[in-house]
Amino acid sequence: HQWAILPRRDVEYFLKGWSTLSRYESFFKAGKTTVVQGEYPWHVPRMGADGRANLSAVIPRVAIASPSRCPDEEVFTSFIWGLHEPAHEHFWADFQNHAVCRTYTDWKPFTPHPKTFNNFTAKLQELSQDRSDRAHIFARKFSRSASVTQLKEWLLTR
Repeated sequence: HQWAILPRRDVEYFLKGWSTLSRYESFFKAGKTTVVQGEYPWHVPRMGADGRANLSAVIPRVAIASPSRCPDEEVFTSFIWGLHEPAHEHFWADFQNHAVCRTYTDWKPFTPHPKTFNNFTAKLQELSQDRSDRAHIFARKFSRSASVTQLKEWLLTR
């Protein structure tokens, strides 16, 4: 799951993009996905001249060279701003100057997915002590069997 806090304008763009381009429901049978990784059968909007997703100028997702990324890792940016393209670098630079990622993720080099946490690690404890405006609020990904006992105990002593 992805968490995002967006201004109303961005939420409206996302909803418009999702309702226009998403065929997500058609990729499930009996509650399981039928999408094969790397064979993404949907379209992604290009960035328009205004720095927003141009929902009428799309390209097939399979044409984008990033086969191991999951849809939830790109759907917000795709449906709100469109693809990152060199011709619109100034929009992306401005976006990156104002965006703040508040989720700690441990991406090891050359792996397609972030590390899965099984417990409240020393690194997560260190990050949770940060009280600055840019402090992390969430950590992802925790396994379904992860124990939150350590985390509860640590929080109760604060």
